[in-house]
Amino acid sequence: MSRKMECGSGCGRVLTEKSLMICRLCKQTYHCECLNISLHQYLSLSKDDIASWTCPTCCNVTRRHRGDRDNTPVRSTVIPTSKELASCSLAESGTSHQDPDWRSFQQELQSMLNAWRQDMDCSLSKIRGDIHNALTDIKNEIHALRTEQDNMKIGLAGLTNDVTELKAAAQFQSEQHSDLKKKFSDLDAVKSDRSDAMNLVTTMECKIDSLEQHARQCNVEICNVPDKRNENLMGILETLCSQIKYTVQQRDIISIHRVPHANQQNNRPKNIIVKFTTRIIRDNVLSAFRKTRGLKSDQLGITGQPHNIYMNEHLTLKNKQLFRECREEAKKHKYKYVWVKNATILVRRTDTSPAFVVRSSKDLSKFKSTGNTSDNMETGM
Repeated sequence: MSRKMECGSGCGRVLTEKSLMICRLCKQTYHCECLNISLHQYLSLSKDDIASWTCPTCCNVTRRHRGDRDNTPVRSTVIPTSKELASCSLAESGTSHQDPDWRSFQQELQSMLNAWRQDMDCSLSKIRGDIHNALTDIKNEIHALRTEQDNMKIGLAGLTNDVTELKAAAQFQSEQHSDLKKKFSDLDAVKSDRSDAMNLVTTMECKIDSLEQHARQCNVEICNVPDKRNENLMGILETLCSQIKYTVQQRDIISIHRVPHANQQNNRPKNIIVKFTTRIIRDNVLSAFRKTRGLKSDQLGITGQPHNIYMNEHLTLKNKQLFRECREEAKKHKYKYVWVKNATILVRRTDTSPAFVVRSSKDLSKFKSTGNTSDNMETGM
């Protein structure tokens, strides 16, 4: 049964009886690998070398106690490391020991080195010859290239003047092209500025129209009421409200007046604009008027031939024009309903079809899609 011991180097591995070194002083056991002793070195050691070996710790202690004056014949045996294989020798008390096998190995190694040196000398000589030949070929090629270069210089000398003239002509054309390009660029800039200005104007018009329409959100416009000299518009409004069964107090009215038509050639009576205090009152009056389904001027106590009375939201001139165009398109394409709700124009083809919104002249194209109306509809309920 092999004994288990600990290595003096502190590697932590278990020691066996193979490849071990035991210090002759402290009897501490070491792995050969921990002492940097290869297996080949270990096998080349004699028994005396192994028996007289001293560990590094004991060597240090001996040196501290005795120093250089130590004349003791027993000294530590130095085991050569792997870097010292070329002169692998063990020194003990100044005596050198060499094994016959080791000397044979050295001689064989020396022979191999000599053979390698001869082979390398031959190879180097061959390489030198090849390099010399290659350099000669390169020099010849360089000389040929220089000759060709001189010939090309002579040939290109005649082209230099032509190239100079071509450059001058190209420069002139380039300047002309740059001038034209600059003019076109200026035109594009002007067009871009004009387009931006038009877009800005369109945007501002839309905003102004929106603000103008917003300012009329509490207004109603009563149309086709015959006008008389010294008429009482407040009395007419009170009579109208009594006819539609909706009571309006004077405190609910901010102003009431007639406005001229945009078209001076229009012979119809001027429209009456009523501004209420709140939008809710305005909406209630409109809702009550629409429920009556028709009101004539004689019902308001106005003498003369009866006229149909109309009441709508007070639209801007632009929205009125769009509303008129919508009614014409609806009549043309046989749409049944066109009305205004919250200043938004709505159109419906039949009682069951969905309504769609008309916000601009571009939306009038929706009337043409009579076969598939729902694809281009925008719900505006």
